[in-house]
Amino acid sequence: MDTSSALGIIAFALQFTILAGTLAIHNCRIQRIERAKCRCCSQEHPLLDPVNI
Repeated sequence: MDTSSALGIIAFALQFTILAGTLAIHNCRIQRIERAKCRCCSQEHPLLDPVNI
């Protein structure tokens, strides 16, 4: 195995790891937003949707 193919494999693995980590962080953030309650009406509704407030 030469250097270029080894670097290609490392780059692919690193890209996959970064993508998986980004998706996991985004998913946790969405779940936290969905669980949050509105401070003014104490009802659960999407905080990013101003129509429901």
